[in-house]
Amino acid sequence: MGNREFLIARRKAERKAFVNVLKAVPQERLDYRPDPKARNAGELAWVIVAEEADLAMLLETGSME
Repeated sequence: MGNREFLIARRKAERKAFVNVLKAVPQERLDYRPDPKARNAGELAWVIVAEEADLAMLLETGSME
């Protein structure tokens, strides 16, 4: 199994956990920050979603824009 196939298999295996984590963030608590310098929950969720989209594009096309 090459790197590409390995990464695709891992992303599929982790998808359920990823979705559960995002669903666990209460809408009314998206501004929560564990530390004043930390990103809030909403910002962290958005970073994860954006990274997932970029990774999907990379795996499907072999490049990112």
